[in-house]
Amino acid sequence: VNENGGIVRAFSGPAGDHIHAAALAADSKTYVTVGQSGSLYLWDAAAGKLIATFAPPPPPAPPDGN
Repeated sequence: VNENGGIVRAFSGPAGDHIHAAALAADSKTYVTVGQSGSLYLWDAAAGKLIATFAPPPPPAPPDGN
């Protein structure tokens, strides 16, 4: 949202993954969002294009009981 209350950029994650948080880089060239899935998305701020996706790590293996 800009100083006049207008929308500058709408965040839209990949289909089915709702965006929970976003952060703009200090240089304002990129931003990162985190989806409900736990994936991180790196975006080009000027173009609004997805640069990279980082999947969450797999869950730890269950203990083997020994």
